[in-house]
Amino acid sequence: MSVNGMIKHSVFAVMFSVVTMSSVMANDNALSELFQKFEDLGREVNELRGENEVLRKELTDLKASQRKAFLSLDERFEKQSSTIQSLKTSMPASPVVAVKKPAPVVPVKKPMPIKPVVAVKPVAPVVAATKPAPKATPPASQNSKVEYNNAYATLKKNPDHGIQSFSNFLKKYPTDPLAENAHYWIGEAKYAKKDYRGAIDSFVVVLNKYKSGRKAPDAAVKLGYSFYQVKDWDLAKRTFNDVLSFFPNTNAAALAKKRLAQMKTEGH
Repeated sequence: MSVNGMIKHSVFAVMFSVVTMSSVMANDNALSELFQKFEDLGREVNELRGENEVLRKELTDLKASQRKAFLSLDERFEKQSSTIQSLKTSMPASPVVAVKKPAPVVPVKKPMPIKPVVAVKPVAPVVAATKPAPKATPPASQNSKVEYNNAYATLKKNPDHGIQSFSNFLKKYPTDPLAENAHYWIGEAKYAKKDYRGAIDSFVVVLNKYKSGRKAPDAAVKLGYSFYQVKDWDLAKRTFNDVLSFFPNTNAAALAKKRLAQMKTEGH
């Protein structure tokens, strides 16, 4: 064999050895990884087996405790049943007594509340023919005149004090001929103070107690004014129409007619 041939043979042998060693080393690495995986898998299987054993033991213990509890419950039921049965047999039979049902309670209906009358329609100063003619009013006494004049003077200075003075006058002289005027001036003072509800009450008193008195027309028209001020258009209109019907040809009728025209213009 020539030198070149020997060199080539040697090179081929070295290359074969290198390739062979590489393959073996590669196979060794793969086998090592595979063995490592097998070991890891075996370890996991053992851990799972251990956990299964623990779970199986816990389940066995739980079943045993439940069975024990059920057996204990059955024993208690049996004891209670036997105790109840022995009590029934030992108790004497008692006669059945009919219990009367109580009579049904009938609810008592509460009376309907009575609504307070806010406004009263003016009463016509017409006296029925069947009623006797009213007796002549006795003249006022000298003392009542003096106190009335003092109350009127107080009213012009201070409406609040005037209302109190006329109220005291009415308590002292409730049937005096000047009582009608006192009620009327109390209403006028309340109207001046813009206490229109209070004025309505006072003017209604005049119309109820002194239907044919001298202050009835004025009280009627001022009652209509008070309803107008509280914006009770319906009662104001009815009151003004009553003034025209019951007190025609009076200054109060002229004022009522004028206010009705104003309400019509305003759309009331």
